[in-house]
Amino acid sequence: RLLALWSKDLPRMLDACGVRRAHCFLGAFASGFMDMPRLEAGLAHAAKILPGDALVEIMVHPGGFSPEETKGHSAAYASFYASQRRMTEKAMLLSPAFHTLLRRHDSTWPGAEI
Repeated sequence: RLLALWSKDLPRMLDACGVRRAHCFLGAFASGFMDMPRLEAGLAHAAKILPGDALVEIMVHPGGFSPEETKGHSAAYASFYASQRRMTEKAMLLSPAFHTLLRRHDSTWPGAEI
């Protein structure tokens, strides 16, 4: 609530300065639950309610840490960074379907190799 209060004038200020900003945010902090069906649904909804030139920010938490790489950290840290959910997000980001979906919603998306 405080962040919303403190930043309530930020969009107007950024627009006045000509700074492009995201008009929509898809994802949840530290969730690890972004997959193709959720992303498709979010982008479809954004396309319905936003102007064509609006920016959409997508937050994901791709993984790839092995259990050995998390040694010395708390169990919660190790579990999160080595979780299958993060591997699912990584696989989504590397998939051709991800790039196809983004190109469908943004003709300027290059679909470059990651």
